[in-house]
Amino acid sequence: KGGTPRYVSASVSLMRDEQSAPVGFRGVVIDVSERRRAEEALRESEERYRHLVELSPDGIAIHREGRLVFCNPAGARMLGYGVDEVLGKLAIEFVHPASRRFAADRMKTILGGKAVPFIEEKFVRKDGSPLEVEVGTMPFTFQNAPAIQVIIRDITERKRSEKLQAVLYKIAQTASAVEDVEAFYEQIHSIVGELMYARNFYIALYDEAGDSLSFPYFVDEMDPTPLPKRPGKGLTEYVLRTGEPLLASPQTFAELVAKGETDLIGGPSVDWLGVPLKRGEKTFGVLVVQSYTESMRYGETDRDLLTFVSQHVAAAIDRKRAAEALRESETRFRTLAETAPSAIFIYQGAGFIYANASMAALTGYAREELGSMNLWDMVHPDYKDLIRGRGLARLRGDEAPTGYQFKIVRKDGEERWVDFSAAVIDVGGRPAVLGTAFDITKRKEAEEQIKNLAYHDALTGLPNRLLFNDRLSVAVAQAHRQGYRLAIFFLDVDRFKVINDSLGHSLGDRLLQGVARRLLSSVREGDTVARLGGDEFILLLPALNRTEDVAKVAEKILDSLKLPFRLEGRELYVTASMGISLYPDDGADAETLIKNADTAMYRAKEQGRDNYQLYTPAMNATAVERLALENSLRKALARDELELYYQPLLDLGTGRVHGLEALLRWRHPERGVLAPAEFIPLAEITGLILPIGPWVLRTACARARAWQELGHPHLSIAVNLSARQFQQPDLVAQVKRALEETGLAPRCLDLEITETNAMSNAEATIHTLRELKALGVRISIDDFGIGYSSLSYLKRLPIDTLKIDQSFVRDITSDPDDAAIATAVIALAHTLKLRVVAEGVETQEQLAFLAARHCDRMQGFLFSRPLQAQECGEFLARTGRAS
Repeated sequence: KGGTPRYVSASVSLMRDEQSAPVGFRGVVIDVSERRRAEEALRESEERYRHLVELSPDGIAIHREGRLVFCNPAGARMLGYGVDEVLGKLAIEFVHPASRRFAADRMKTILGGKAVPFIEEKFVRKDGSPLEVEVGTMPFTFQNAPAIQVIIRDITERKRSEKLQAVLYKIAQTASAVEDVEAFYEQIHSIVGELMYARNFYIALYDEAGDSLSFPYFVDEMDPTPLPKRPGKGLTEYVLRTGEPLLASPQTFAELVAKGETDLIGGPSVDWLGVPLKRGEKTFGVLVVQSYTESMRYGETDRDLLTFVSQHVAAAIDRKRAAEALRESETRFRTLAETAPSAIFIYQGAGFIYANASMAALTGYAREELGSMNLWDMVHPDYKDLIRGRGLARLRGDEAPTGYQFKIVRKDGEERWVDFSAAVIDVGGRPAVLGTAFDITKRKEAEEQIKNLAYHDALTGLPNRLLFNDRLSVAVAQAHRQGYRLAIFFLDVDRFKVINDSLGHSLGDRLLQGVARRLLSSVREGDTVARLGGDEFILLLPALNRTEDVAKVAEKILDSLKLPFRLEGRELYVTASMGISLYPDDGADAETLIKNADTAMYRAKEQGRDNYQLYTPAMNATAVERLALENSLRKALARDELELYYQPLLDLGTGRVHGLEALLRWRHPERGVLAPAEFIPLAEITGLILPIGPWVLRTACARARAWQELGHPHLSIAVNLSARQFQQPDLVAQVKRALEETGLAPRCLDLEITETNAMSNAEATIHTLRELKALGVRISIDDFGIGYSSLSYLKRLPIDTLKIDQSFVRDITSDPDDAAIATAVIALAHTLKLRVVAEGVETQEQLAFLAARHCDRMQGFLFSRPLQAQECGEFLARTGRAS
């Protein structure tokens, strides 16, 4: 009635009369509709859970009386078997021998009716390799008999990530914490050994010039440690040449030998794995492991892993090599993220019809709560449209990605990143989404941290060149669209190398950190302060309202740096040279703006340091000229273009020549004779002064000795020491060698250093001057009066002479201030029992003024201009013997 179908169970029998003739039927009809619906529901439930088990990324197995009676594909695949292969096997066979006793005890516990929560354990694959897993076990009824259900989760990659993260952390820690170089290499060996077979391990490094290959660490069961050598044609050199990793079996090795790429060197190995150690694009070394036994072979995974680790090892070794010479190390290294266990769910219509415990743990909702929840409610607002669109597309059967990453919002409001994948399945005749999700929040956080490390300077935490260039490009584009200006400040800390070399690199690093803090405090919140490396910083000031603001910021920066830095019980004073370029005036792109700011910074250096210069187009011509001059200067010494001139020093007491000052000149092939002021500052900045200084010293000593032998036995020679030369650790040895090689008596050599150089690091200056005085030479302070000498330090300096700078002598008879300064210097020198030399004396009036105040010696055009060697010899011959 009503047309509603029903399921029934009918029983019919034939009815007969007394003569057994059929007369009708008798039947019983039972309504079984409810039972039939229950059976269909059970069948759907079984089908649904079969889908879950079959598609689960986790292994699911059941064993009864110790033997496997069920295993899903994921479980068999983890173990390296087919499903049919594992059925019937003893479950304990898949457990690593070291864990079997514990596993057997656990089975007894479970058969007693207790579940065992997830624990980490090691299984054995079909090929004998270990498998790291998380195992959860619980009692189970299978085919009406007691059994054990096992959930297996492969955590090999997670363990590898944890181990790799620990290794990278150890490398970073080792680079900064282990002082001894040998111990450092031993630690690197130990760390690599945690990742792979590394019984035979060595590190090969080029020297700085690339002419010699050394093996600072070498452990090998077949070969002794090689001595440093010129690069040959071994496998090590092959990797150095190509800059690529090499996994060489005997066959690969033979092929390389046949091609002439390598020679037969060392004992034959079964596998040789070498990866390059690089500084930027330049390969400076090789990290090698090798095996002599067939049971220990390397594969591509080992090659890729060692290559990845080598990037961090290279950075650590590079820092440690610098620390070996400079006694300091600093580095940072990256971390990797862990992966979280998977969450599994089925979503249909407007709710979850199934969610496992991991899904509940991931979202923070109880499974009962998830049953009535909409999937979109937990998706982060930023990703709702993306996920909804892709989900609906999948349900329609349209092509869409099966996996993607997005954020969810937990019940407690916490945001978590998930790696999500989905498949469309049929549940109850309707499409549903079977999804898995992994919590990758830690990995995302680690990626952000790694990104931070990649874009920031390890020492100061400031943005590095890469991040600065990115911000500058964005700022230029915005400035172009919105029509505003921006400024680039290129800053170099003056004389930082002097502090770094004399007081140690640890203190130098702390000084750079202090400079970084002061720069940050001098600019606006939206400005960028970055470190390019060494003592170079660069600043970006976007959205400038007025050009005048640039000068205010520059002055603020220079003033902030003039305050003393108190480090390790010392007060350090530094200044900075700064170049500034403006957009759009000085460039329309990032590269041009940086280049022009750098050019302006060099102009600030040339202007005496401790100042800033705004870029002008004329500076480019100067920069090109300076570069050409630098290239010529590099060849000047070899081409014999450098020459010493000599200016006599007159002793007022005797009226005779007391000695000579050696003055360097450069006979440039195109520009003629150049005075020191035209090329010495450039030589100081580029380091070319270092080979020039010893040449000047030896040449002057040799010439003075030659004139002594020609009848001027008491003639002395004065030689100027540049700032860079004075800071060289082998300066005393240079002077001693020049005296010994030329035969000049130490008392006849007068070494001159400027007042500014003497006071830049007074304690170190005192130490160096005392060592020089111990040789017997004389010491003069040149250009006295233009610096900032402390009298307390001055009286401690082991010096013989003060030289009054010619800037005071020039107007000594007309400028009361200059006259007072000169008079005071002479009085001060005599009080300290020092001699006084006046420079730049050109008139009789100047001579009379200085003589009246008992100045001891003088030099200047009044007596003689600087003379070439031949002219000076003739001058000495005319004027008679030196006093």
